[in-house]
Amino acid sequence: MELLNKSLENLFHTNIKNISMNLCSKGDVNSSYIAGYKEQKYFIKIQNKKNLPELYENQIEREIIGTSLCEKEGIPCPQVFDYNLEEKFIITEFMDYKLLGDLWRFLDDEERKDIKKQALRMLEKMNHIKSDSFGGIYKNGRIGQFRLWTDSYKNIVETALSDCCRYGSITEIECRAIRDKVNENCKNLNQKKQSSAVFAHLDLHWNNIFIDKSTRKIKGIFDFGSSLFTPEYMGYFRLNGGFLYGTDCFYDQEIICPVQIDNHEYQCAEILNTLDYFTFLSFKKLDYEKEKQILLK
Repeated sequence: MELLNKSLENLFHTNIKNISMNLCSKGDVNSSYIAGYKEQKYFIKIQNKKNLPELYENQIEREIIGTSLCEKEGIPCPQVFDYNLEEKFIITEFMDYKLLGDLWRFLDDEERKDIKKQALRMLEKMNHIKSDSFGGIYKNGRIGQFRLWTDSYKNIVETALSDCCRYGSITEIECRAIRDKVNENCKNLNQKKQSSAVFAHLDLHWNNIFIDKSTRKIKGIFDFGSSLFTPEYMGYFRLNGGFLYGTDCFYDQEIICPVQIDNHEYQCAEILNTLDYFTFLSFKKLDYEKEKQILLK
């Protein structure tokens, strides 16, 4: 990683031998490090390059674009200092706050409710980021850009099915059954007025949010590697099971989903959400039968 080392030397103004690199997360899609010298620190994300699902392509480019779009709407994000799309790394500000996931069990009901409201305000700001097309937030990717949401929806599904066929977790007969289900869903979606394309993080959970421990305020949102332009209901749907990392639902009697999601939109969101997780489990060679049954039901 000669280019990464050079970037770090320029940021720290010292030889790479003097810079510590501590692994903080060795993920399946990305690995993260904290680089330090004296009192100065930076956060580094490196995209893994081997056999990744095409559904997760361009993680670093998504991170850069997502951060830029959100900053313009006043959404707090770590500042980007350097990146390289060929070497697939990004260097950002080190935010000296706590991850929400590490604090959640220590919060009382009112604090949890307030943080949920803060998250909904962040999502509302993301809904102000409009696009003329649905799908990829970058050009010329496997996940394309489309004028119609249903065309983008089908493209995302085909990308994921291609990945899963490659990993051997699904048969062609099962793929046809899922395509038929998606096509029927698209016919129903096309019968109503199309929503606007808005920016969706699609992975906004408690380990991607920095919180000030003393004020209980959101100080940073990061990890835009799943972000797309979608109808706004997609972002709200993903919060429900994803925000608390599957431990509980986001919405309750007091925190109500601010948009109406009809049955056809719900089916669309459920298919894409399940297919995303099914692809990840297939890539990791983990048990995916529950997700497959949801897709085939």
